[in-house]
Amino acid sequence: DLRELNLTGCRKLLDEGLCRLVGLEDLVPQPTDPSASSFLAPALAGPSTVVAQRSEVTAEPAAGCTRLEKLVLRGCYLLTTAGLLRAIPVLHNLTSLDIGANRNVDDHTLKGLVPFLPNLTSLSLATCINVTGTSSWRVA
Repeated sequence: DLRELNLTGCRKLLDEGLCRLVGLEDLVPQPTDPSASSFLAPALAGPSTVVAQRSEVTAEPAAGCTRLEKLVLRGCYLLTTAGLLRAIPVLHNLTSLDIGANRNVDDHTLKGLVPFLPNLTSLSLATCINVTGTSSWRVA
């Protein structure tokens, strides 16, 4: 039962890789080329098609790192708001989240994540230049 995971600087981690990590297999793009790794950036992985069969908000993980209490995604700048909003809300035990150093993280990201993380006591947004002071204050 993995409790902490630090993926700092995983520059090729994409939304679908994060979804797979938390066990949301049916929400990840399915590669059209079976030899392509969907964990890599599109230029390296080849074309893909998104297949979403569950609601992004109510999806339950089939398997994966669902017991995580601490997750560090600092510098994983290919992760998008859509991917974070898909994967992170199923991590109900999360007490600490670091999504800093990502230009894709913004006020919308926070508004979508925080209500689904009732146990969250630590949130790092360091160098998230698209998060406003007003949004940060509302999270606190």
